[in-house]
Amino acid sequence: MKGTEEAGYIHGQIKVPEGSYLIRAMTPLCRNVVTDWAYVNVCCNETACVNLVHPSLHHCISRLLPALELSTFGPQPIDAERKTVKEAMPKQVKTAMEALKEIAEKLPEDVQLPTPPTAAEIRKIAQKHEQKR
Repeated sequence: MKGTEEAGYIHGQIKVPEGSYLIRAMTPLCRNVVTDWAYVNVCCNETACVNLVHPSLHHCISRLLPALELSTFGPQPIDAERKTVKEAMPKQVKTAMEALKEIAEKLPEDVQLPTPPTAAEIRKIAQKHEQKR
């Protein structure tokens, strides 16, 4: 692996057999120690290049807040028997969201990545989608 903290990147070359890979990297040398996930297909005798994005803590919190508000305990859609995490654990989610918002207010905004949508924006998009059906 090569790269520097000052340059903000790390480069690595890894030989792998043909296949499909779900990858992510971890390093203390960049702005965040964990990158986002990437999915890559490697064919026989080919080189695959993957650029992994290492979001800032502010960006991670911005993605986590709507997830806490809207996510369920599984991949199935919300129905009468399936509650969101916020519905099932309202006190814990409220406490977590308040703490995360307080932390985010003290952090610089991410200049690399666009700000993720809020829960309200996601609901609005979902409503428009439902109206088109």
